[in-house]
Order: sequence, then C-alpha cells, then structure tokens
Amino acid sequence: MSIDKGELEKLIRDNVRKVWQELSHKEHSEAPMSNEDRVKTNVEIVCADGECYSGVIKKAKKDFPYQCKDCGLPLPRSMVEGSESSGQKCPNCDSEEAEEREEE
Repeated sequence: MSIDKGELEKLIRDNVRKVWQELSHKEHSEAPMSNEDRVKTNVEIVCADGECYSGVIKKAKKDFPYQCKDCGLPLPRSMVEGSESSGQKCPNCDSEEAEEREEE
C-alpha cells in the first residue's frame, strides 16, 4: 500500500488533533484534586527525595515565624495564629505551645 506525502501529513495531523482533544477533554473532565489528596501527594514527594526534604527544612528554618516551644521545630504562621488550622499540635512532639523565632 502506497500513501503519498499529502495523505500521510493529513493522517498525522488528524491523529495529533484527536489525541490533543482527548487529552484536553480528560484534563477538563477530571475533578480537581481535594486538599487532602494534594497534601498526601506533596508529602509523598518530600519524603521520597532527600534533597527535597532538606530543602523544605531549610526553607522552614528561614521563613517560618514560629517554633515549637518544646522541640524547636519551625512552625508556619497558619499553624499558630488566625486560621482554621491554627492551634494545631506540633507534628514532631505533640506540644501545643509555640513561640516566635528569633532571627538567626
């Protein structure tokens, strides 16, 4: 079977368009990821990669304004003040007490 160049280009173009439309439709039809699923995914990524974990800890030490009063773990503002998740226990030692961090 012989296909000329024009027919081949049309077949390729039509198939690329079809695949693009299927992918585009799939992206728009999928429900957005829940916050719980997003958190689980991010935690898996951080825990699976030592470099990523190290980067998260370094950024937390640099940017988070609070720390656990008992163990010193850096804590984000959202865990300590003025939001739905404020008042959470320290994820490291379960302490409920936090203090402002002194700049290093």
